[in-house]
Amino acid sequence: MARIGTIFHNEMMNSKKYYKVKNAQLNFLCPLCGAKRGLRYSSRLKFKNYIHILLTTLILSLSLYPFVGLRAAFSIFLVWPLYEFVNKVNFRREIPCPYCGFDATWYRRDIKVAKRLVKDFFAKHGDTEETASKKSEELMERMEKEDASQRAGEVAQKISESARENFSDTIGKL
Repeated sequence: MARIGTIFHNEMMNSKKYYKVKNAQLNFLCPLCGAKRGLRYSSRLKFKNYIHILLTTLILSLSLYPFVGLRAAFSIFLVWPLYEFVNKVNFRREIPCPYCGFDATWYRRDIKVAKRLVKDFFAKHGDTEETASKKSEELMERMEKEDASQRAGEVAQKISESARENFSDTIGKL
């Protein structure tokens, strides 16, 4: 059985170099185009991030102490959510495939939105409206035929398992 999107996958292979993600937290194949993928960020904070939070809080508390006293120690409740937010934004920004625009999290939530995102990706990257629509529809049809929803679910499951492992590792180190 041929890989999903072999025609378009070969076009992408000829037009772009696949890049290897350094220090990838999770490696997998895109369920739509079959490209090698890697995520640098995880959905959870790592031990290193908690150290950064504590150091940032310490510096902020020491600089605010002359003005607000011991209440400056509560700045951790401002710094921690900020780190969480930035980490989640970086993680979510990495999920869509840079070669076909497929987003596994959108596919799990709403297939129509995922189709539109793939179509918009091809349109944005130089294809005319007709060819973008044709490419996205063909890729999505192949994906549905080969039950790629299961593969997309597996990718999303890998991402969530990785997040759970990172969280348990972080808690274990504390």
